[in-house]
Amino acid sequence: MNRFRWQEGLIKMVGLWPFISLMVIFIGLPTDGRTVALADASPPSLAPMLERAVKSVVNISATGKAAEEIDPLLQDPFYRRFYGLSEVMPPQAFSFQSVGSGVIIDAQHGMVLTTYHVVEHADAITVTLNDGKTVEARLVGSDSETDLALIEIETEGLSAMPVGNSDGLKVGDYVVAIGNPFGLGQTATMGIISALGRPGLGNDNLEEFIQTDASINPGNSGGALVNLHGELIGINNATAGSALGISFATPSALAKRVADELAAHGKVNRGELGVVVQDMTPKLRLALKISRDPGVLVSQVKAGSAAQRSGMLAGDVITAIDGHPVKDASEFRRKISSLAPGSAIRLSIARSDKSLEITARLTDKESDHASEATTAFLDSIVLLDIKTEAKPIGQANGALVLAIDKDSRAAAAGLVEGDIIVSINRQAVHSSEETLDLARRSAHPLLLGIYRDNVIQFLAVE
Repeated sequence: MNRFRWQEGLIKMVGLWPFISLMVIFIGLPTDGRTVALADASPPSLAPMLERAVKSVVNISATGKAAEEIDPLLQDPFYRRFYGLSEVMPPQAFSFQSVGSGVIIDAQHGMVLTTYHVVEHADAITVTLNDGKTVEARLVGSDSETDLALIEIETEGLSAMPVGNSDGLKVGDYVVAIGNPFGLGQTATMGIISALGRPGLGNDNLEEFIQTDASINPGNSGGALVNLHGELIGINNATAGSALGISFATPSALAKRVADELAAHGKVNRGELGVVVQDMTPKLRLALKISRDPGVLVSQVKAGSAAQRSGMLAGDVITAIDGHPVKDASEFRRKISSLAPGSAIRLSIARSDKSLEITARLTDKESDHASEATTAFLDSIVLLDIKTEAKPIGQANGALVLAIDKDSRAAAAGLVEGDIIVSINRQAVHSSEETLDLARRSAHPLLLGIYRDNVIQFLAVE
């Protein structure tokens, strides 16, 4: 009996909860006659911020002519003769039009920052402002390595977008992408920062991208990625193929540095050390007798470069720059490229079981490229001195191919890991250093003598 009474009382109490809740609400209301106009409160909106920000984002249309790539099959002499085609097939020029976006960063001088691929090869650039006004633009400078370009327009009433601090961004921060997707007109999409410091996107470019799930579609390139204060924190760049919710932007800190260089010089002056580097692997570390974890492997030292003059050798492992550890090849390239020509740097080197300190003075990247020797076939190849018993020739002294880039000329010619280079153009070599030196001084194509599977073979490398 008592149990049933208890259940009945509980049911009554549950039934009273809505009334109790209402009483609590009314008790908490102001008692001075004021009313709470919940129905009239405006919902949160980004409209006020966007009204200011969109004035600094422009649409860009670029037109020009470019050379059309010819199908490799059509370059084959046999194919051309068989089908009665001309022996000479010059590249065909075609007209193109590209559309994108840009951000006004200097209203006084009419400077607009955009992506390089939007204005690449353009003969004419047209900018449409937020109010619909159309003006012609001229290219001030461009930088293909960061995919950025600076153009100039002459008109009144421009509004520059304030540049925010991209170095202070965190994963989860809200962002808005503003641009001209698919040429439809100005559009804003919202998302969050998904990741920071995304390198390269499959190439050797220097960007550390901001990854966001805000939609950045074709035509959005060059537009603004802004924070909720309407400050520029990135330049919209690309999407990851057909992946949904994965878009990228160049951080504003990098974009601003590049824009300043382009405005002052029309190009970006970068220091050059003159090495080709690659990430270390456990197998390479074991073969090179390197016990340290961080560092990048020097696979080639370019002729006449700052690295060569400082005494650096292929096979060295660079562990630090000016005392700061080097994590991987991407980080190494970014650190070097951020320094001006003429900068002196201290490199910590691991060479076999020795630790060395080398000082190098960076050269200008363009002048360094001009002095490169014709040893492209050795790019991204790691050579190691080797002595082994070879049946056809007794003691084989040469350069062991420890690692090779599958896209290199040598790989295309048939060179593989484990081959031992014993001669170049019929002249014997006894070490990796001698191999590199002879390759630089020899006429091309090169005839490589290699020891493989107990026999000597020859490979011709262009």
